Amino acid sequence: MKRSISVMLAMVMVLMIAGMASAQDMASEKFYISPEFGVYGTSQKDVNSIITYGASAGYFVLDNLSLGVEANGYYADLDNRGYYDPRGNSANGFGFNALVRFYLLNEDPFRLYVGTGLGGLFMDEDLTYDGESSALTLPVDVGMTLNFNKNIGLDVGGRYQRIGFTEDGVDAWGGHASLRFMF
Repeated sequence: MKRSISVMLAMVMVLMIAGMASAQDMASEKFYISPEFGVYGTSQKDVNSIITYGASAGYFVLDNLSLGVEANGYYADLDNRGYYDPRGNSANGFGFNALVRFYLLNEDPFRLYVGTGLGGLFMDEDLTYDGESSALTLPVDVGMTLNFNKNIGLDVGGRYQRIGFTEDGVDAWGGHASLRFMF
């Protein structure tokens, strides 16, 4: 186990060094906005799927390192347990995340990134049967950006998002796509 963790850490270090050594087109002092859409499945039996829609914005504080925020609407398809379950068949809500992304590979026109963040989710129904209607969120992203020109690109990524940090939380696995406008 320790050996596999060491190998994985070494691989991450190599990718980070390669990202720092590659072309530096994601220059600091650039700003971006992105309308986005996402679809997620869950490993929690009370939630079938989650759809997100909204926007994100970010700022490159260093070459290949951005800090950003996202605000999304959420729709969750719930698996109602029957007559004793007070929840409806769906839930709607609002979520936000503060994000940090590091661009590992930067070869024109492709950019590969990893990212994480922390945020919150506020739903009109409890997301799980024994859960809450509001929770902290932890997104982890791996994705790529395909630049069409210096100001417009397509951002496509996979995301794991933990919703709630209790045993009644939800593990959501899926992806999102956005159109990125750089300034």
